[in-house]
Amino acid sequence: MISRNMLLQSTPDVEMLARADLLSTIALGIDLAALSGTGAAGQPLGIANVAGVGSVPGGVNGAGITIDHLIDLETAVMDSNAPEDSLAYLCNPRTVGALKKLKSTTGDYLWSNLPNGGRSGTPGEINGYTVARSKQARNTLTKGTSNGICSELFFGAWSEVLIGEWGVIELLPNPYDPAAYKQGAVLIRAMQSVDVAVRHAKSFAVMSDALTS
Repeated sequence: MISRNMLLQSTPDVEMLARADLLSTIALGIDLAALSGTGAAGQPLGIANVAGVGSVPGGVNGAGITIDHLIDLETAVMDSNAPEDSLAYLCNPRTVGALKKLKSTTGDYLWSNLPNGGRSGTPGEINGYTVARSKQARNTLTKGTSNGICSELFFGAWSEVLIGEWGVIELLPNPYDPAAYKQGAVLIRAMQSVDVAVRHAKSFAVMSDALTS
């Protein structure tokens, strides 16, 4: 909703800022749906809930992430003959922090920075594959007694995720919405028709009970 004050002070820059916020919100929703959509209540079915996707459990009550878990994720995918052109890990910032702390038996860090990585070395590389960071990978999952503190870590061939879009994003103003009208504001509705499909479930594996602290 755009307030009356914003309308009074409106400039093209303010309008573009409002549009950018709406587009960003939609993009985040699409990302979340692609990763963990339930397939119900209008949501697409995301990777984490697709039947046949590989699973690497940490333990009865979750487990601190280890290099062995990463290798098991890789093995689950490669044993199914997944395409090798877009293989990568994806996890949330907490899991990235845990991965950066992993060390070899000689005390050397296993994480390596990519030449085009940011200041924090993210994206980086571990076990020979790029690690992408996204807060869309959940960190509020439950496993056993680890209630609402488990994170998920994905590994797979990301070219196997298809995101279909129908038409264009529709931005529709409504100055007569009851709540907005009382405030002299304008309600803006943003809509986009999208669906998600995983071409081959075995091209992905997920660890859903990683403990990062």
